Amino acid sequence: MKKFEFSPDWITDKYIYLMLGIFPLWTGFKGYSAITLSKFLFFAIATGLWVIAAVAAAFAAHKLPRISKCGWCVAALLAAALVSAVFSPYGADVWLGAGRYDGFLSLMLYGLIFLGVSSYARPKFGYAAALAFSVGICCIVSIFQLLGHNPLGLFPSGLGYFDHGIKYSAQFLGNIGNVDVFGALLCLAVPLFFGIYICSGDKRTAWFLVPGVLGTFISIESGVASVKLGLAASLIVSLIVLIKKNRLKRLGIVLLAAALAVALALCVNFTSDGVVFGKAGASQSASAAAESSEGTQKSTSYEIGQMLHGHFEDSYGSGRIGIWRQLLAVYPERPVIGGGPGTVADRVEIDYSRYVEETGKTLHTVVDNAHNEYLGYLMDEGAAGLAAYLAMVVLTFIRWVKRRNEIDAAVGCGMTAYWVQSFFGIGLCLVLPVIWLVWGLMWSSESGGSNSRKRGKSKNG
Repeated sequence: MKKFEFSPDWITDKYIYLMLGIFPLWTGFKGYSAITLSKFLFFAIATGLWVIAAVAAAFAAHKLPRISKCGWCVAALLAAALVSAVFSPYGADVWLGAGRYDGFLSLMLYGLIFLGVSSYARPKFGYAAALAFSVGICCIVSIFQLLGHNPLGLFPSGLGYFDHGIKYSAQFLGNIGNVDVFGALLCLAVPLFFGIYICSGDKRTAWFLVPGVLGTFISIESGVASVKLGLAASLIVSLIVLIKKNRLKRLGIVLLAAALAVALALCVNFTSDGVVFGKAGASQSASAAAESSEGTQKSTSYEIGQMLHGHFEDSYGSGRIGIWRQLLAVYPERPVIGGGPGTVADRVEIDYSRYVEETGKTLHTVVDNAHNEYLGYLMDEGAAGLAAYLAMVVLTFIRWVKRRNEIDAAVGCGMTAYWVQSFFGIGLCLVLPVIWLVWGLMWSSESGGSNSRKRGKSKNG
């Protein structure tokens, strides 16, 4: 019988299962009204306990971490964030963040997740299965919400999914909350699941097609343009990077499965009156909803066309162009070290309001985030912080291309979609712990010290 070893590897293994299988599902006890705080507390407490236990076990077992090339970029980003926080004029806001728990504490924990996971873990199917479980449940909850139900009581009493834009401003879906943030998780997960099936010869991986199809369906139904763009970009780049003769059959199956999911999503219209297949039998309100959806798609196409011709309006991109312009206007005030982690809300005051004829009320939305993760690093950690983050992206992309023949290459498919989506994303603790954890797994074979070869033997265990 093998003797039990209390090691940083064992502790990290259990932490990964917790964060991939349970964290995405956790919503707290007050639904969407307090979901950001609930996710933050789960993430901060679980990660804090893991860091303490892993550090103690590492010292006891003499298994100190070794930092990869990307890990040094993470360290540089954290150093830039600390300098920015110390010299920030916004006081205590830099530690938890003036917005939604996006301050130095969260960024430091993301960095520790990357460094710890890349040192003491290796990719394996069990981790992907845990993520598939949680993402699958999130998608099922989303479908019930689109059907007009309120599973888990996430919406306040009397409200539902189709009340967004009428009785409340933001759009919520699934166990994540904000639909744009949920989209970041789907961009990571869907290409990852499909990529595992394509890259592996293991018959068991066919099960990953199920959450992949569910995620594709919800991605289309959510109506978030950045998610569709991220998935489309990942598809194009992955076809170039992963294409091999012995993968063509599985690639064809994935393309067929994804196409069927997209076709179904385009044929099915979820409305407050029920489900409508195509336009046949649509009620008056269902037809109006379908027309509104078509109008939104035409508007998006028009905006893209205008921007390609160099014409930018503040209203484009759901108001993102206006947000970016205001942020870039104040950026020169602190160009090198930024305003401090999580201080976008301190630097600009952006308040959108819209009168709703159906209710006779005016909805207000206060912008406390850059709505572009790259711009967020530039504003908060300055040019130094953004440079470190971009170095992480570039080094990881190069590593993905070099390791395209490995099963680990599936992770790159998801990261590519996320990097594209995050150009329009919010980037919050609702999903970033998962993003940085998976990112760390992608670099794990270049870290971990003397026992990395032993872990390599159970890579797919």
